[in-house]
Amino acid sequence: MAAEYPKAIHFRNIMQDQDIALGEVEAIFQDHEGFMWLGGRNALLRYDGYNFLGIRYAPDPQNLADTHAVTHVLELIEDSHRDLWAATRSGLYRYDRDRELMFPVTNEQGLPIFRETINALAESPDGTLLVGSDLGLSIYDTKRRVTTLLSHRPGDPESLPSNVVSEIYVDAKGMVWLGLNNGLLRIAWVGREMTLFVPDPANPSSVIHNEIRTITADHKGNIWGG
Repeated sequence: MAAEYPKAIHFRNIMQDQDIALGEVEAIFQDHEGFMWLGGRNALLRYDGYNFLGIRYAPDPQNLADTHAVTHVLELIEDSHRDLWAATRSGLYRYDRDRELMFPVTNEQGLPIFRETINALAESPDGTLLVGSDLGLSIYDTKRRVTTLLSHRPGDPESLPSNVVSEIYVDAKGMVWLGLNNGLLRIAWVGREMTLFVPDPANPSSVIHNEIRTITADHKGNIWGG
């Protein structure tokens, strides 16, 4: 018997009585502890079902008195080590649960590795962090704190077809899928073999037809690109 669905679905605005200027929400995530995270234009909030906590970031881990609001959050993920990462229009941040603060991702010299807008995040099959931006795909080794950039090189068929990485998805088979402004790219992570799928082959230069902004898989393993 087919499942019966409600005739009407009712929504409640959980922020209607809150004096918080969150702005447009572009990222929603639930972590392993059950907290809901809301990333907006003006703030990053953690919600426990009753109260909101505004999360701030400290540019210098040695000076926790100097904190600022985390703004322009575009994506939130939690990796297999249960580290929470925030992609923003001003770089990449990692959450410190003990201090309830975000910190920018830095190299061993303490300098920020990512200053550009981060469009997408995912964890690779080998446990590195995949960071998508308009500069290409960065592979960030969280233990060694070093990054490798995969980008487009004109005339090189083994490079990325485009530098604009808008979305990243890792499927159950360990394939890495990138949403580019000129199609959907599949990367066999072992060997880095790349295959580009174009929605409109008759017009390969049309950004409107070929730009992929979101990727997911259904229960049969089919990949969908929007």
